[in-house]
Amino acid sequence: MKLKKWQIIVIIVVIVVLAGTLFGGDSDDTSQNNQQTDTTEVEKTYKMKDTVQVGDVEYVISKKTVTKTVGDQYVNNKAQDTYLIIDLSIKNLGKEQLNVTDSFFTLLNGDKEYKTDSEGAIYLGDDSIIYKDINPDVTLKGKIVFDVPEKIAKSNDNTLKVQTGIWGTETENILLK
Repeated sequence: MKLKKWQIIVIIVVIVVLAGTLFGGDSDDTSQNNQQTDTTEVEKTYKMKDTVQVGDVEYVISKKTVTKTVGDQYVNNKAQDTYLIIDLSIKNLGKEQLNVTDSFFTLLNGDKEYKTDSEGAIYLGDDSIIYKDINPDVTLKGKIVFDVPEKIAKSNDNTLKVQTGIWGTETENILLK
């Protein structure tokens, strides 16, 4: 059986593509891994009072408070364990209104992750920033709250992971020291 010229070309292209995939893929992965390692080495460490830009959002954490209850003398809520309340400001650097949700914030301690406490946020009243909107170039100041074990609330090893948008494609970590 005699192969036509176009059939030979197709066979050569397939062989080249397969060889590139089998033998060339490893070197690409290695260079990508080296690039990823390089970028993590130059990651900046942020701490309280630093201005941290994540995408089109700027975060500044001003203080943290540990307490057993939130609210006022008439309407309040007791924590299941201990509340860690974080005072912060968020500036919208984008071109559209931004809705701040609780998914923007995760408290990290070692390999454990803690989510904000929605019930505790209700008792913060107007001080809560959860589910508030920020127009472009406007800064929102307020609080978020976590219900965590007392030793975590008082720990100096906590990090607040902040992100942009619900999907959290861009994140930064801020040490709570």
